[in-house]
Amino acid sequence: MIDSHKLLFSIFLCCLLIETTAQTIPDTLQLSRDYNEQKDFSSAILILKPYTLHHPNDLDGLQLLGLNYYWGGRYKEADSLYRKGIEFHPESSNLKLDYARMLYEEKHFRQAQPVLESFLLEYPDDIEALEYSGFIHYWWGDYKMALKDFNHILKIYPNNTVALEMVETIGLVFKPYFFTYHEYSHDSQPMKSGISNIETGKFFSPTLKPVIRANWLYFISDEVVQVPWFELGNEFNFFKNKTHLNAEIGVLKNVLSETEVSGLVELTQNLTNKISINITGKSRPYFYTLSSMEQRVSYNALNASVLLTDPNGINLMIFGGKQFFMDNNEISNAFLWILSPDFGWNMLKFNLGYGYSHSDAILNNFRSVLSLDEILTDYQPGEIEGIYDPYFTPENQNIHSLIAAISLSVLEKFEFKVKGNVGIYAYADIPYLYLDKDDQNHIFMNKDYSKEMKVPFEIKTTATYHVKGKMAISANYVYNENFFFYNNLFNLSLKYIFN
Repeated sequence: MIDSHKLLFSIFLCCLLIETTAQTIPDTLQLSRDYNEQKDFSSAILILKPYTLHHPNDLDGLQLLGLNYYWGGRYKEADSLYRKGIEFHPESSNLKLDYARMLYEEKHFRQAQPVLESFLLEYPDDIEALEYSGFIHYWWGDYKMALKDFNHILKIYPNNTVALEMVETIGLVFKPYFFTYHEYSHDSQPMKSGISNIETGKFFSPTLKPVIRANWLYFISDEVVQVPWFELGNEFNFFKNKTHLNAEIGVLKNVLSETEVSGLVELTQNLTNKISINITGKSRPYFYTLSSMEQRVSYNALNASVLLTDPNGINLMIFGGKQFFMDNNEISNAFLWILSPDFGWNMLKFNLGYGYSHSDAILNNFRSVLSLDEILTDYQPGEIEGIYDPYFTPENQNIHSLIAAISLSVLEKFEFKVKGNVGIYAYADIPYLYLDKDDQNHIFMNKDYSKEMKVPFEIKTTATYHVKGKMAISANYVYNENFFFYNNLFNLSLKYIFN
């Protein structure tokens, strides 16, 4: 015979256990939400991990754990959880959207897009997912698909401001543009120079973006030298904007009125969302010394650089390159700079940084202005005046610099920037000339070097005014002082996008 008291007690224990278990589920989830409000993500994870192990089919628990991993900066664990969660629960739209949101915000667009596509098959009118998909297509250069996504949003919400703005922005991409640029500079050689530039181009497809450019250069020293220069180029974008190739060819009449050909090939490869490498080869005329106004000077260059761009973190560039001149001389250049993240306010931003540059030529072409006979005819003891002929050749030049930048934006239309760098420790081997005698007691002109310290610096100011995204006017002033000369440069540019 069954003891009725024991039976009743057993039933009571079972009911109590069921009640306790039922209360544990909402209590755990609610407690994790409380931790979320306090931004105590570690504590939320601590209680959610064992909970999801015992309740693998509780999608609310999985979703909360994934969000806490992400909010707590544990991206790899969040990624692993979302992948496994979606694999075992392909019907969970919340997990898919949370995962896509995380990937999008972390700029992992290639991983985000298939998750978004799967989600949109079930919920084709979800505004958040359509926005993510539209922006990803836009950044990939797939403007037709981006328009499709944003136009879909406007069918549901005709006044959606994000979609309206993006439809207008994408529409401008396909419009031809006109760009003109005018520059004047004056340095201490002394030489005055300027350039007037007119450019037009149009986007047809990711692999067809032609540009035509006409340049008119002029140089003023003892006389005026004019150089017309015409260029034709095209920009190619491959693999969803991951690979960029820019190719240009030009023809000009040089300072001797001879026809000369210029060219440029530039390849940029985005390795990650923040890191890119660039390799550039170019053939160019050289117009930076008084001597180069009297003879043809041109060079070929090969450069490579690595760039780290992070809007919320450190920005870094490492560069190395060589210039190959017609006389078989070579100049090696290397530099790096590192900039801090932005700090300041919404309208006013600051950056601080450090820069280092090194330049060195195989052969130094510093020579006397006068011939030996002219010097001996009227010899005056002291330094013999020299000139770089026909181009500047740095000798073991090293510059350590501090960098500071200020940016002011007003009403998204006007932007003012000031950027400066000053050499805090800069030195180079500077050539000097003197009269010497050989073993036969013959007088000749000799060259030697002395290590000199300097405080090179540069300051650049830029003011830009935007007119409804269709026109931009920009003015710049740059003052530069280096081991060779100081220079003042002014320029004004205008870009207009046709309707």
